[in-house]
Amino acid sequence: MRFIVNGTISPKLTEFFKKKILPFSTIICIILFSTTIILATRSPKLARKTYISEQGLTIRNSKAEYSRQELQTAFLIQEQFKSLKNNKEFHDWFFSLLQKFSDDFFVHKFYANNTWQYNYCGIIRASKSPGIESVVFSSNYFLPLSQKVLSNDFDGFSIGLAFSLMDFFQYAKWKSKDIIFLFTNGESFKGVQEWLKEYHNPQEKNNNNFKRAGVIHAGIHLEMNNPIITEITLKIEGINGQLPNLDLINTITREIPYFPISLDEFSSETQKSKLNFIFNYLKSKNLQYFTNMIKNQALSIPTGVHSFFQSYKIDCVTIQTNSNPKNPNNLNPTSLIRFIGGIEVVFRDLSNLIEHLHQSFFYYLLIDPIVYIPIGDYSLSFLFSLLAIVIRMLDFYLNFGFGSSNHIIFILFTNVFSHLFGFASYLMAILFRNSQNWLVFHFGFTFITELIIFPIFRWIFLSKNSGKKNGINIWSGQYTYSGIIILSSLTFVAISNISLALIFSFFLVPIVLFIRFSQTKKFWNFLQSIFLLIFSPYSFVLLYCFLFQKNLFSVIDLLVDSHVLFGSLIFPFLIIIWIPISQTFIRILIQEK
Repeated sequence: MRFIVNGTISPKLTEFFKKKILPFSTIICIILFSTTIILATRSPKLARKTYISEQGLTIRNSKAEYSRQELQTAFLIQEQFKSLKNNKEFHDWFFSLLQKFSDDFFVHKFYANNTWQYNYCGIIRASKSPGIESVVFSSNYFLPLSQKVLSNDFDGFSIGLAFSLMDFFQYAKWKSKDIIFLFTNGESFKGVQEWLKEYHNPQEKNNNNFKRAGVIHAGIHLEMNNPIITEITLKIEGINGQLPNLDLINTITREIPYFPISLDEFSSETQKSKLNFIFNYLKSKNLQYFTNMIKNQALSIPTGVHSFFQSYKIDCVTIQTNSNPKNPNNLNPTSLIRFIGGIEVVFRDLSNLIEHLHQSFFYYLLIDPIVYIPIGDYSLSFLFSLLAIVIRMLDFYLNFGFGSSNHIIFILFTNVFSHLFGFASYLMAILFRNSQNWLVFHFGFTFITELIIFPIFRWIFLSKNSGKKNGINIWSGQYTYSGIIILSSLTFVAISNISLALIFSFFLVPIVLFIRFSQTKKFWNFLQSIFLLIFSPYSFVLLYCFLFQKNLFSVIDLLVDSHVLFGSLIFPFLIIIWIPISQTFIRILIQEK
């Protein structure tokens, strides 16, 4: 059977669809959507153990050499930190440490949050390499200095630990890449952003003070919450759902085997939410981690400093140390040596890399540091949801077509206007960053357009088309147009963030399945309008407020900020795509005859 004849769909193919498939389109779509839900919820059961690729196996090294002698350096620096009195003393002290322990060093000064801030950077040069490749170790400091900060042993100790590692690396003979040590203000992510921007795109051409060490292959950011280490947490999600190569996580879990390693997925925010009740009822720990990782990826908010390295295609994770609250004073030097020794071996492994990590997965979901779900398993549910939309579109198009030219012009004109209004509303939110004023503008203008502007459009384009099939022709054309927009936009979102596209599909596919215009049953159309409201973007936002017990204004600010700062696609998709289509469907159901 030929699919295309003279540039159009074959009549035989059209007839085949009309007789064999479209009469059962509703049942087929329900089956497809049910399959979407089943595959999504069953994905954790399809998880498999991670494996180290051939590239990962080639970088395995010998046991750690970091010893108690190096650890004494960390404690010495911690004591020096306690004696500091103000920010100037801190700056001079930090500068002297960089001068003592690194081969090359500099202080990166930048302006942010209405004040001058500093990044401190020391570089350990690999004497036998050309200096064109490097790996990075980053950590935090906290300013301004106060009695609270100075009395916090953890901050001073994390700095001391980093410098003791720097001192050890300075004399190591195995280095084949330069090692960068970066210290940024832990109060915000701005320091890392500015340093990476300057490193890769110099703002000042003659800035000789800024030192570089070639292409950065990989990195680790350390958050030392407590020197009493009983477990380790890995933070892996980056901006807009980016993830490090799985081999980096495999290397960390392989080289630091003495501590239980968990993922920063089931966060305190989720534990306090209404979702926790559902998870406890289902008694599925894997489903908890699976759902929360999808949520973290979809929100596109960075979970740590590592996220900004990933934006520059640098594989990086955050390692956070935690202690058991039952033993708050049980400081065990042996556990510290094992931990830092593990970090040492990870850097030895990364230093021996011949090229970037690339032979393992970049797209996956982790439900345990050693258990993963590849993209091929959980993306199937998203593909089934798209197929349901395609079948429903064909159903309307082959049965009703687009109507007259006036119908087509009316549909295109009203939809373009709706999307332009959505874009204007989006710009208002981005420019003014005030959720309360934005809500007044958005709903006020929506009220005006629904009562005045769209009735005028309808009178201009459809005053001569008042036949019995007027409503069904408009609905069919609108349905086909919306299907094309939803398919293309969801596909675009999926390319950059499959988790976000999967969540959106759970809300959009029910609209495709159950909404159908009726010329005679007005009450049925009204009930469908209520159904559309339940599955509208407004309900999507309110559901998030309910589940995570958030204020509406704070959630809107979160969506806008995550888009402006980190490129999240949630806010523009809701405002420019989803809301205009949802409102147009409701308008047709209520107004057309």
